[in-house]
Amino acid sequence: MVTLGASLSEQMRLSTTSQNQLIAGTLAREVVERVRATPFAELPPVGSIQEIRIASGDTKDTGVYDLSRPILARPLQIDAENFSWRHPDANYPIPLTRFPGRVTLQMGGEAQSPSGPIPETKTATVSVTWTEGAPKQLQLKAIICRYGIQMER
Repeated sequence: MVTLGASLSEQMRLSTTSQNQLIAGTLAREVVERVRATPFAELPPVGSIQEIRIASGDTKDTGVYDLSRPILARPLQIDAENFSWRHPDANYPIPLTRFPGRVTLQMGGEAQSPSGPIPETKTATVSVTWTEGAPKQLQLKAIICRYGIQMER
């Protein structure tokens, strides 16, 4: 019985670890997509660090769907049980996001190449941090170009 109990306990811990890593990656990708959807001139200033709130879902959080707010100012929201995004629907509350962490966006200056700075670009670093015994962190970095994705021929 003791061995079985210890095994189940370890299995639950690993399941929570995997779930938190999956949620962290999903949240980081969502923030990068929001940055890419923001017009270049409206991106946060270089050097700024912005916390992106995660909607808790235990109260009616209308900010998630408030289209009058800039997309980077809207809270993140994910159904942590089904790993899916929900659309506004009066019949269903916003799902509870069980994620013990925070998300920040740091805007940097021009991206660098081996030959120097790349004009008309900015860098974005998304950090997702959470505590799971010891502190954990996932970082996702992106280069944002004023004119979208550019390729040389």
